[in-house]
This record gives sequence, structure tokens and C-alpha cells, in this order.
Amino acid sequence: MLRWAVEEYLSMPILLVKMLIANQRKKKGIRVEKIYFGKDHGQYVLFFHSDDRRKRNKLIFFVHGGGWIFGLPDIYRFIGYFFARTGYPAILVGHRSSLFHKFPDQLEDIEKGLRKSVEKLGMGEWKTLKIILCGHSSGGQLAALMALNGEKDPIVCREQLSGVITLGAPLDLSAKRNYFIKKLVKLLVKNPMKWHQANPIEQIHGKEEIPFFCIHGKKDTILGMDQAANFVEKYNQYNGDLGKLFIAGNLHHSDMIQIFLSGRTETKAVLEWIQERE
Repeated sequence: MLRWAVEEYLSMPILLVKMLIANQRKKKGIRVEKIYFGKDHGQYVLFFHSDDRRKRNKLIFFVHGGGWIFGLPDIYRFIGYFFARTGYPAILVGHRSSLFHKFPDQLEDIEKGLRKSVEKLGMGEWKTLKIILCGHSSGGQLAALMALNGEKDPIVCREQLSGVITLGAPLDLSAKRNYFIKKLVKLLVKNPMKWHQANPIEQIHGKEEIPFFCIHGKKDTILGMDQAANFVEKYNQYNGDLGKLFIAGNLHHSDMIQIFLSGRTETKAVLEWIQERE
């Protein structure tokens, strides 16, 4: 475990360089628009449009990670480029930091970002799309909550929501977490009464009928593998076999993010899963 933790932290500088290079490369035929939906510097969405004329009826809505404190959509531009190159329009959404704004502000922000997306695309075009929610780490937690709480916000009806992809996400806040993550969660959820609302596994009540594809690294020392395993087990108890667990022998940051930077087994699995969604 210690060796994996050291491997994780040593991989970060190289990963950041790769992300920077990928973000700076010119992408022919891909247009990016930034639209704010609030006054905070994190309250905006990035739209990625491709000139690729292949007909795609799915849109990827991605929530970045960063422990609910750090991160902006601009840092993850390469993910928008990745999906746009494959013919899928993509939207990257940001949110306010938990340093100054507590849960459920972050969840409300990504819902506002989704509404801004509808406004941008127009209701007519929006209704023709199947939506795939996707998120890395803390962003996966928010994407999962958005799907599980969908009955409360009909902006994405059940017929449109085609699935959810989580990458190394905290889906069971009562499961194994390292000391740093425990502090981040306590910073996010100050009100104990809202703890269960922030815990995706506690929002499973049955009849969700939304496919989940949960990828988690076997070497993840930041968020234990049981985060995804516990969630998928309970989800399938209530919803048949709609939850799929993909265990990768990978780390939390470097290998999860590498899915969008280089061709890997997980990259192929993600694209095939998206293609299978109706």
C-alpha cells in the first residue's frame, strides 16, 4: 500500500505536464465556447463542438475532480477534445469551491450548468440527445448524485439520461478513505443533517433504471476500491444488473486521467460502454 501511495504522488508531476501539453495542442475542427452561469470563477461550462458530421445522438456531460476544492473545466480541456474527436459533443462543467461554499452548493452548480447547456442548445435539439453523465473523483460523486436525484429535477428526464460513468469516485462515504479525503469530505459537508444527502450509496432507493459504469483503480490508496464495489453491489440489488464495476490495476489520478490521454484498455471499455447505451 505504501509503495502504491508513493507511486501515486511521484506520478503527479508527469501527469500534469501531459495534461498541459494535451490542452495546448491545436485541435482542428473542434470549437470551444465558454459560458458563465454565475459570478464565481468556477461557475461556467465549456462546450466542445466538432465539425465531424458523423451523427451522434449522445452528449457527454463531464464534472471535474479536485476534492470539491480545486480544479476548473479549463484544466480538463483535453477530455472535451477526446470526446469531440470521437464525434460526441461534450460539456465540461465547473462549480464553487468547498473552501467557501458547502454542500449542496456544488450539486446545485452542476445542475445550473446543465440548465445553461439546455439554454445554449435550445430545447428542440436538447430533447433529441441522450445524456451521459461522467465524473472523475469528486466529480464522479456529483455526477452520481445528479443522476440519483434526477426525479427532483426534470431538466434531464429518465428517457434522456442514458448512463453514468464514474472514475475513481467516492460513492460510499462510509467506506475506506485516507486521512486527507476524510478532511475534504468534512470540509464539504459541514451540516451533519446533510451527510446522507451527499453520500451516493444512500441515495439508492430502487427504480433508478440508469446504467452505471464505475471504474476504480485496484492501487487507489486515496479512495479504496470498496467505494465503487459497495455502490455497485447495492445498486444491482435494487436495479438488477444495471451497475457495472470495472476494476483496473491503476492509481487514482494518473491512470484514471490517462484514459483520455492515451489508448488504454479502459479507454476502449469507456467508448464501447457509451456506444452500447440506447
